[in-house]
Amino acid sequence: SATNVLSASSNGNVTISGSLHQHSSRSLKENIRDLSYADAIAAFKDLSPVQYQLRNDHSRSPHLGFVAEDMPDLIAAPDRKTVCQMDIVAILTKVLHQLRLDNLDLLRRIGILENS
Repeated sequence: SATNVLSASSNGNVTISGSLHQHSSRSLKENIRDLSYADAIAAFKDLSPVQYQLRNDHSRSPHLGFVAEDMPDLIAAPDRKTVCQMDIVAILTKVLHQLRLDNLDLLRRIGILENS
């Protein structure tokens, strides 16, 4: 079977050999409910993507992401030092689903206006 290896270097880089999965089975969860669009859009509005360099990375490679301390409360980690990427994916998915529905509704309305 495959072995996952996680290693961290002194410059702050983390390397994962194998795969990293979030436990997502319904059998592991309780109190499951839909994420409301209102909550998702409120968190989405407060997401502030940044471009940065890691202090200890001498290659000065650019990175894209978020600052954990600046995350919206809905998806902030309790320690405000880490970011859960799947929380961000959930917010973006909910917002995109609603935007798709809004777009379809607008296209329907335009079709009605063009045909009248």
